Amino acid sequence: MQRDSVERTYLTTIREIVSLVNATADMSAIIQNIVDAVCKYTSWDRSVIIAAEPASGRSIIAVESIKEGGEPFAVQRVWKLSTSPILSVIESREPLVIPDTRTCSYPMYSDPQFADRFKTIAFLPLNCLDEEGRDLVLSVHSAQMLKVRPAEIELLQTICHLAAIAVNRAQLIRKERLQSQRLSRSAAAGGNLMAAALEASSPERVMDRLEMILSAPLVVVDLSEGSLWANRSPFASVSDEDWRALLAKDEVFQDFSDLTTASSATGLRHAPYSFRPPLPGLPLTVDLHPLRLDNALVGSLIVFPSNGLLADSEIEKVNAQQAIFALSSYLLRSHLALKNQMLENSRFFAKLFDGSVRDPGRIPYIAKQAGIAWGLPSKLVAIARAEAGSTFENPGELVKQLTRVIGESSIQGTAVEVDGNVIVHLRGPEPSQKAFNSLASRIERALKLGGEAAPILAVSDPIDDASRYASAYQQCLRTVSLAQKSARSGIVSLADFGPFSFLLLELDGETIDAFVTRTLGDIIRRDNQKSSNYLETISALAAASFRLPIAARSLDLHVSTLRYRLARIEQLFHLDLTDDDTRLAVALALRIYRTGGTYRAAAKAP
Repeated sequence: MQRDSVERTYLTTIREIVSLVNATADMSAIIQNIVDAVCKYTSWDRSVIIAAEPASGRSIIAVESIKEGGEPFAVQRVWKLSTSPILSVIESREPLVIPDTRTCSYPMYSDPQFADRFKTIAFLPLNCLDEEGRDLVLSVHSAQMLKVRPAEIELLQTICHLAAIAVNRAQLIRKERLQSQRLSRSAAAGGNLMAAALEASSPERVMDRLEMILSAPLVVVDLSEGSLWANRSPFASVSDEDWRALLAKDEVFQDFSDLTTASSATGLRHAPYSFRPPLPGLPLTVDLHPLRLDNALVGSLIVFPSNGLLADSEIEKVNAQQAIFALSSYLLRSHLALKNQMLENSRFFAKLFDGSVRDPGRIPYIAKQAGIAWGLPSKLVAIARAEAGSTFENPGELVKQLTRVIGESSIQGTAVEVDGNVIVHLRGPEPSQKAFNSLASRIERALKLGGEAAPILAVSDPIDDASRYASAYQQCLRTVSLAQKSARSGIVSLADFGPFSFLLLELDGETIDAFVTRTLGDIIRRDNQKSSNYLETISALAAASFRLPIAARSLDLHVSTLRYRLARIEQLFHLDLTDDDTRLAVALALRIYRTGGTYRAAAKAP
């Protein structure tokens, strides 16, 4: 009969405690209900739940309760973990009973202030964490010396188990609520971002909306415009202003462009990146999200997560997809605009170059339709590889690069692609040589960053009439052909090849090499071997139109001395420089030889 009564009391206690811990989903209220229930339904006089902070080495009372009618107990609420058994209880996951606090080894509880009030105490792990991620321990105190029976420990363990279920349930509810709130905020932020993208807002506004979604430093690579957008610096030691200045550098844009291309081609989504010039804290790991439109790569979203990688939660994935979709929509506008502009420019200049504009009076109107300023002095510059017979693999991408480079220079111009040839149309007053050289250097640097060798920049004569565009275009192509035959790069013009340029165009490189070697090869080899100056002599004579007095003065020689040298040249090399045909051959060979490259190498061959 007594056993049945004890069991009914035990079950009643459990039922009451279950009702209390399930009465709310609030974490603080749950643990307060637990300690209140312990004091109400068990023989213990005081009940506390302690949170452990191993990192700081502290124990903190989270909540406490005193049995009804008991006197409040004033005690410190924070103490060192080392002065109590809290940590060992958490690690062992087993209850611990101190039968007599007056003789225990823990200073916190053997202190007379505590030991005089509470004689027996017990500790039980709750096996759950609070909202701050701290382990919780239930501690119960008795004012009398108790012989704690196993049944009482079992009851307390059951209470702890019920408490852990309630706490974990409350945390799950809280997590789901926060998840729901984050989803709502994410949806609202995504809507704002899409609205900004569709309204063609400024890049700054779009970046602000992006940061609201991803909460990390970002860089957007816009391959259509050839630009980088950034919100804030990923480095604590680098200001936002300095960060944006760094991103304005050509080599940094090229680095991000290469990362974008590699990510699109290989599916790479996380990559280390080192900046130039070096900055603190490098390299960083970035998250890469390529942006494609019409099967064309138009840019990428690059994220600098603070912990190395973006969180892999479903919300983060949804946020990333929202950002990618909105950015793709935003870049679609500039991508299509640039694509249409390039197409219009190409059609317009193709008509100019092939002379198919029947009514020259319509040219200003057509140019306006293509967005090209008209009516200013102009010239053409053909951009080509220096290697003979080699063309750019993707001239359209090169046109985009050149458009960006020209836009950052002081010279007005338009880059176009016509029949696979890349042409820059320069307009306005004749630029200074310094300004033109600066533009040429920027073009060469942009191509080198893309893996290209130093290019040819073939410049036409000035164009002062629409009817001269066709001839200027052909002049550029002929200059490119000559430069490739002579393995020249950099700025060249048809005038650099002298009056024989049209003859050189009709001959292949091997034929020209053979002609130069046959005419001058022996002289060059003799000069190299004997340190003579026969080539200098005949060069001065040819420059003086083979007039001996003029040539002698340029060489600082007496005419008779020059005659002796010429006789010696005829004797050694069988060259009669009084013969008109020989003079023509020597003058032509010297002109070709002075262009350098292939012909000079051939002439020096043994």
